[in-house]
Amino acid sequence: MVSRDKVVCLSAAVLLAASSAAQDQPVPLFHSGNQLVEVTVIVKDRNGADLPGLKGQDFEVYDNGEKQNISVFSVNDYSSRPAGPLRPSLPPKTPEHMLSNRPVVFSESPNPPTILVIDAGNSWNVARMTWPDLVFAQKQVLRFLEQLRPNDRLGVYLMGTNRFFVLREYHQDCANLLARLAAWKRGELNERGVKYPDVWTEFAIRATESGPDLAKRIRKSQFYDYDAGPSSPVKFDSISLLEAVAAHLKYVPGRKNVIFVSATAFLPSDFQAGLLLLRHILAADVAIYAIDPGGLAPYALDASVVIPSEFRSSPGDAVGYVNGVSELNRQISLYLHSSLTQLAVSTGGQVFVDTNDILGAIRKSFADSQVSYTLGFYPTNQRNDGSFHSLKVKTPGRSDLETRYRAGYFAPAPPSIDPRIHQIELLEMVRAPLDQSGIELDASVSPAPSTGSYDLHLRIGLPGIWLRVDNGRWTGKIEILMVQRDSSGNEYEQAFQTLGLNLQQSTFEQAARDGFAYTVRFHLAPQATSAKVVVRDLNTGDAGTLTIPSEFILDVRN
Repeated sequence: MVSRDKVVCLSAAVLLAASSAAQDQPVPLFHSGNQLVEVTVIVKDRNGADLPGLKGQDFEVYDNGEKQNISVFSVNDYSSRPAGPLRPSLPPKTPEHMLSNRPVVFSESPNPPTILVIDAGNSWNVARMTWPDLVFAQKQVLRFLEQLRPNDRLGVYLMGTNRFFVLREYHQDCANLLARLAAWKRGELNERGVKYPDVWTEFAIRATESGPDLAKRIRKSQFYDYDAGPSSPVKFDSISLLEAVAAHLKYVPGRKNVIFVSATAFLPSDFQAGLLLLRHILAADVAIYAIDPGGLAPYALDASVVIPSEFRSSPGDAVGYVNGVSELNRQISLYLHSSLTQLAVSTGGQVFVDTNDILGAIRKSFADSQVSYTLGFYPTNQRNDGSFHSLKVKTPGRSDLETRYRAGYFAPAPPSIDPRIHQIELLEMVRAPLDQSGIELDASVSPAPSTGSYDLHLRIGLPGIWLRVDNGRWTGKIEILMVQRDSSGNEYEQAFQTLGLNLQQSTFEQAARDGFAYTVRFHLAPQATSAKVVVRDLNTGDAGTLTIPSEFILDVRN
């Protein structure tokens, strides 16, 4: 329900036209024309080693079979960078009293932006993995983490049937993580004097900087339970969560690596339908390194299999039951391996299945792409119809080289004018567990004069909004949605507004430099643990989101 008592305060120098209700959406405009397409290429020699020193003329790029002119060429060589302390170059430091969704970029780092995503809730289907398998997988992950260098940067995300936790971000160095691992005594008791309910909860709390509130939520989620039950109104499948990760990383420059440990990441059996499901991951230049933690032949039966009593009356019944269970598990594993393979190959990553070497797979994924090449071109055959374009990269005269890159890209398409789809897209942005930065947002909060009220002050980055000049003014359309939520995903107070921008040249120049100012007054719901702000450009569909913890809001009165 849209809040009726909200007060919206706008910069006086900006002329705005607002719609009164969320369902009265304007018809989106769309800026057509060729856009730069970039493809990041990994090149390996016959021994599997990175191959530095290549030039733009060493590559050919084909879009739907048609050769393209390479207009942009760059080399990303992490192997030659010094191993000193990380120095952030972008964005500028955000003041302590402000929050921002701008991606953090480091000019010097020994590895590309990399995130280890552990599908802790969905992976441990007892039909495929026993408890010893689970413990073995956790130990393999820990052994990998213990071998990191202090200045390595690695994010660790933990997902479950209806939970998603950021244990550490991709831009954090590993010094603190290594210190915590060194001090962690395996199997120790928690603060209540009992062991943790599962190994991933213990891992999350002991190996990361998790605070008491996050630790409580992690324990509550019970990752060991394959069917976590209806504890939250919001549920995600593994691919949807990967899409959220990709959207979060999209505006970090260059190639990003996601090491994905999962046993339930299933794509449609139709290859083209699978590509459509991966469209946002492909657009973000995120390479997936998919690892099945099930190990060797996870469908094989062992002593842990219990034959029900009704099948024990005759040897034939028992054999039939065992064969049926074995065949079902085999088909599930083949389906999983097919999906993981498409997920990895389509994005330019690698797949690791039928191996007990989880440590080796993670290590190889982390070390990959130390040297990569970015090739950019303006398509000669692009139509803004949302169609899929297959990519082919060749190295003429070098048949001995192996290249890896994303399978293709989807052409731009106008945002949907169907109000139902529009609202679904907005809800997905609100419920996504990670923020995205297609439109950069800075936010601060101050107490409002009325009791219990607050003012949220946004600075909206104009470079992420498509504007056109009309009679000497810069015009565009955006929508702003603010929703309060609790830790289970329940939603409370909403404030929504559609804004028509009509900026004079001087106002445009100031807003382009400092951000477009927007303020909304709100009451903080007692149950809310955070507020989610969504700003979307109605001309292009690009968006920025920002999560504001309730503690950040309440602190302004202290």
